[in-house]
Amino acid sequence: LFLSNSEILACGSLLPESEELLRKGEREGAILFSRDGGLNWTIAYRAPNRGAISALTRSSNGRVRAVGSKGLLIELTPYSK
Repeated sequence: LFLSNSEILACGSLLPESEELLRKGEREGAILFSRDGGLNWTIAYRAPNRGAISALTRSSNGRVRAVGSKGLLIELTPYSK
């Protein structure tokens, strides 16, 4: 999801930080943010033990909504400096 020419949000999943969840083969839903057109990424949101985040959309008021597995619904307000 492009927020501007250089700011991007992406979604998916990451390996969990918890060794127990890692042994179980669980994934954590994640939303990643890049300020430089995708060269560098930071974790904007992490959902432990929730599977993947599969879709992002932006409403007319600027809020970002995401959906994921296991009934995950998220609403974020993007922050720019």
